[in-house]
Amino acid sequence: MRELFEEASGASPLDPQELVRRGTRTPRRKRFYAKAGIVETMGGFAVTLDDKPIRTPSGRQEVVPARAIADAIAAEWDGQKELIEPLTMPMTRFANSVVEAVVDRVEAVREDMAKYFETDLLFYRAGHPEALVAREAAHWDPLLFWA
Repeated sequence: MRELFEEASGASPLDPQELVRRGTRTPRRKRFYAKAGIVETMGGFAVTLDDKPIRTPSGRQEVVPARAIADAIAAEWDGQKELIEPLTMPMTRFANSVVEAVVDRVEAVREDMAKYFETDLLFYRAGHPEALVAREAAHWDPLLFWA
């Protein structure tokens, strides 16, 4: 009889919410390397783990264009403790996404992005109050000049 109450309270292994939670958890791997490093490569910088370059989930080598990005990714890997927690590594995940989905189709991605430029708020500035005009200029002008 007790098992009926356990099932109703969600403690049962048949609880659908618990099954979903278990199914969506990312399996975590133990940390298998001693240190993260950076090497300059053709086309940019590669982060290494014990002198071996890191790879994306599909096995492609991850090369980033700027040293600062590589430094941030290496810091994420160095910051891992006993288990590797992918959710604590946003730069690594972002770089993986770029290598997996953008590198081979830069022109197509550029064309897709261009479709949305005319609606970007960087191009619609406030005319007043002066404080807002100044803040927009201070924050957005450097980005526009860089692009």
